[in-house]
Amino acid sequence: MVRFLYQCVNRNIRLVLLTRHGMDIHASLRQHRLDSLFDDIVQLGREASKADYITERQAILIDDSFRERKAVQEQRRIPTFDCSMVEMLLDDRV
Repeated sequence: MVRFLYQCVNRNIRLVLLTRHGMDIHASLRQHRLDSLFDDIVQLGREASKADYITERQAILIDDSFRERKAVQEQRRIPTFDCSMVEMLLDDRV
C-alpha cells in the first residue's frame, strides 16, 4: 500500500484519507512515519458514508469494507478496490 501511495505522490496525484480511526489519526500517522503522504485527511463519524465525502470524478477508493466499496461504486460510479488488490495498481515500469 505504501508503495502505491508513493507512486501517486510521485505522479502528483492527490491523496485523501477518509478514516474512522478512533484515536488521533495525525499522531498515528506520525508514529508510522506516514504523516506527510496525504493531501487531506477526513475523520468520519461511525455512521458517515464515505461516498458523501468523495467529490472528485476521477477518484478511486481503496477500502477493506465490501459494503463501503459497494455503496461508493453505486453512488459515485468510481472504481473501488479491496486492500488486497493494490498490487494490480502498481506500475512496475521504471
